Amino acid sequence: QHGVYELDKFKRPYNKVYVDKMFYKFEQSLDWIKESYISNKNCTFTFNKTREIFKTYLKKNPNSKIIAYASSGFYKQDNLILDKLNSIQKEYKNIEVLIFPHPTLNLIHIKKLLKKYSRLQLIISERFNNIDLLITGYSSLGLDYLNLNIKVLFIPFDDSICAFNDNSLHILKDLKCLLDKLKEILNI
Repeated sequence: QHGVYELDKFKRPYNKVYVDKMFYKFEQSLDWIKESYISNKNCTFTFNKTREIFKTYLKKNPNSKIIAYASSGFYKQDNLILDKLNSIQKEYKNIEVLIFPHPTLNLIHIKKLLKKYSRLQLIISERFNNIDLLITGYSSLGLDYLNLNIKVLFIPFDDSICAFNDNSLHILKDLKCLLDKLKEILNI
């Protein structure tokens, strides 16, 4: 179960697979898996709890709101979101922004991000349990953080996201409205 989106941008149906047992990572997607992905009605399902270790981030200011952006791995999309976050951070001094680069990003891309967004904190492999909001395109980190009761904002660009009829998911389809969405979610 990598990623959140279940309907790709071309609206292709999934081919069902036949398995006797399946381990799943996200409770929110179990109904969809049973209905749309598994053909064996007698399949057994076992929840595979996240084993990732989440640490506590040391805030520069105890009153800061911590926003983490989980990179999509696509340079254009990353830059659009980071440009917005960078300008918001300049206006709102009580916001700290962390960047979690996608594992497939090459070193050249990461260096460009560091140079362009020097105020943002680049975090390679650590994850934190005290952030206020995670922003992502479709990273499975989003569901990991939802399982920790941390707010998540999905910005899908051209992918369709199934929201699992879950009111805890925030979805933003127009990046121009990011500041308004942050005000709504974080009360800034």
